[in-house]
Amino acid sequence: MKKWCFLLFVAMAHADWDITGQILSIDDAQKTITIGGWGATMTIQVLPHTRLKGDDCGWFGLWDTNGTFVDLEVGQIVEVDLLHSGFAPAPATSQTQSIPLPTARKIEWKCRKRAY
Repeated sequence: MKKWCFLLFVAMAHADWDITGQILSIDDAQKTITIGGWGATMTIQVLPHTRLKGDDCGWFGLWDTNGTFVDLEVGQIVEVDLLHSGFAPAPATSQTQSIPLPTARKIEWKCRKRAY
């Protein structure tokens, strides 16, 4: 039983966390985006090594393109792959300690035209 619990823990620690939603706001100074669309919002930290990718871009959607933070726009539908350590952050115990923001490993959006 202990082996199964350990294997389940290891599998969960290496699971991929994907979140899809619409960009509601962008904070250029803090390099964060706030996404939502399922009745809740989440603020996500974008780091210099975060990969930003436009999917199905170019003529007839034949290729993908690498992007930068300025390519993100309010209203875009994005899929965010989150970095994680496999452990839940410790709860805040005082006013000075806070829970860190989720951090994006990759942000991807579709370049195709919208429905309207």
